[in-house]
Amino acid sequence: MFMQHNKKYYPRETFTIIKKNADAIQEIKTAILFYNSNKILEITGGLMLGWPLGNLIDGTQPNWAMSGVGAALILVSIPINNTYILHIKKALNIYNSPLNKSVARNVSFSYGVAPTGIKLKLSF
Repeated sequence: MFMQHNKKYYPRETFTIIKKNADAIQEIKTAILFYNSNKILEITGGLMLGWPLGNLIDGTQPNWAMSGVGAALILVSIPINNTYILHIKKALNIYNSPLNKSVARNVSFSYGVAPTGIKLKLSF
């Protein structure tokens, strides 16, 4: 989830917001690929891990090999999720970089001595 003006956005919605920037779009597309791959692994791993636990509760013989594969899938999904986050942050930084430059050019900071002490002035 990402926020802009106190509104939450999912990855696909973020794509529509930053579609004006070609470099950011490429990063978002890569991020969405990792996001979807991660979700598939998480859901599959969760089902494979949970099914034998349900069998155990039900009193039937659980398949612990399936549970182990499910746990492995969940573990594999963690670095994929981190890669997704890396790409989405990179896309947002690319999108926001012109905004940061325009703000930096219009901001000035000065300080000095005033009759009542030190004065600080920030103009933007």
